[in-house]
Amino acid sequence: METALDDPYPSIIFLAISQLPISFYLINGLGILILLLLSGLVSGSEVAFFSLTHDQIQEAKNSPNKNDQHITRLVLDPKRLLATILILNNLINIFIVTISTFATWRVVGSKDAGGIVIVVLTVSITILIIFFGEIVPKVYANHNAMSFARFTAPILSFADRILRPISWFLMTLSNVIEKNIERKGYNLSVDEINHALEITADKEATEEEKDMLKGIVNFSTLSVKQVMKSRIDITAIDIETDFHDLMDKVNKTGYS
Repeated sequence: METALDDPYPSIIFLAISQLPISFYLINGLGILILLLLSGLVSGSEVAFFSLTHDQIQEAKNSPNKNDQHITRLVLDPKRLLATILILNNLINIFIVTISTFATWRVVGSKDAGGIVIVVLTVSITILIIFFGEIVPKVYANHNAMSFARFTAPILSFADRILRPISWFLMTLSNVIEKNIERKGYNLSVDEINHALEITADKEATEEEKDMLKGIVNFSTLSVKQVMKSRIDITAIDIETDFHDLMDKVNKTGYS
C-alpha cells in the first residue's frame, strides 16, 4: 500500500524550495506583507474619507496639521478621490497576486504538482486580500474615520498626483457614459409612459386620471416659477376660523 510518505510530490517540492536562497523568500514575503498592508490602508481610507462628517471636515480645514490639509484638499473633489483610491487599490492587489504567483512558479512551476500549488496559493492570497485588505480595515475605519483619514491622507495625496492622468481619463469617460445613460433613460421613460397613457386612456383611465398621471410624469420638467403663486393670489385663512367658515372659503377659492 502506498502511503503519504511514498508520494513524490512533497519531496520534490521541498527539494525545489531548498534550492533557492533564503533571501528570495524574504524579499518576496516582505514585499507581499507590505503590499497587503497598503491594500488594507487604501481600502479603509475609502470608508474613512466618505464617512467624515461636516464638522470633522471643518475641523480639518481650520487645523494647521499637514495631514488635515491633505484631507481638506482631497475631499474637495470626491469623484477624483474615489477614482484614485480604486485605481491604487486595484494596482496593489494585482502586484500582490503577481508577486506571489511568480515566486510560486519559480519554486514549483516546472514540477508535476506546480499547477495545483499555484491554484491553491492564488485562492489563499485572494482570501487574505479580502479579509485583511478589505473587511478588517473597512470595519476599523468605519469606527475611527478621522484618525484613519489622517493616517492615510499623505499616501492618497501622493497617489493623487501620480495617478492624476489615469483618474482624469476614467472620470471623463464615466461622466460621458453617465450623461448618455441619464439622457436616454429619461427620454425613454417619459415617452413610454405617455404612450402607454394614450393607449389605455379609452379603455381603463378617465381623462382626469390621464391628466394626473401625465402631470406626475412631466413634473420634473417644471420650474419652481411655474408652480409658485404670487402673494396677492394667495388665499389666507385665520387660524381661529371655525370649520363652517373654513369650508366656505375653501369652496369659494376653488383650490384643491
